[in-house]
Amino acid sequence: MDVSAYNRINPMMAFRPKVRPKPGMRRIEIYLRTDNRVIIVGAADSAYIYWLSETDVRDTETTREIYDYIYDYDYVSLTTLSASASAVGLTYDGIRELYHASLERSNDPGVLWRTPFGHYYGTDQIQYNGTFFANDLAALPAKLRSQCRAREADGLYVAVLQRYLDVLSAPVRDPVKAYVDAKPLMDIIAAEKYLRFSEREEVQSLYLAIYRKCGELYSGFMNAVR
Repeated sequence: MDVSAYNRINPMMAFRPKVRPKPGMRRIEIYLRTDNRVIIVGAADSAYIYWLSETDVRDTETTREIYDYIYDYDYVSLTTLSASASAVGLTYDGIRELYHASLERSNDPGVLWRTPFGHYYGTDQIQYNGTFFANDLAALPAKLRSQCRAREADGLYVAVLQRYLDVLSAPVRDPVKAYVDAKPLMDIIAAEKYLRFSEREEVQSLYLAIYRKCGELYSGFMNAVR
């Protein structure tokens, strides 16, 4: 199968940019589902994308082929994640609620990508980086579930998450103050995004509710300061 056929972006979603983003702004975004499906996004910069695919994270050969195709792809047109989310059966908010990580280009000597996997992908091993990426990605769900089990402390962390939700659900009188006061807790929640992969349904549900409350507080803050 031609690997380009995995790209869900179609011409109706895309446009030709007047100015191409700089190559150093490229990223490869990962949105991971709990059912082992992974959405891979080739991003030209923080706003525009040129690739959107959904495959099985365990299919390392397909993942390798996708990486090799998109990491330095000479795209013609771009779109946004919000405009193309429906191509993988989700809303933009639905994609954003998935576990997210990214590879980011680096200017450090010998480093091509900074990765979320605890190591970098180098410029001296370009021909192997696709294999490294595929294997790292395939191992990620098990790693996340292991982190969940450690954090949950045999269920004791459920009470902590419920307390977080109660704090974030307090009535908001001043959106700016509410956001500033909640920011330290929101940073903790962002760092614990692996809890989306908990094998305890209650933990998954609480984490998602907390994540959404964080989004509401951020939206209220932005609306107030605009």
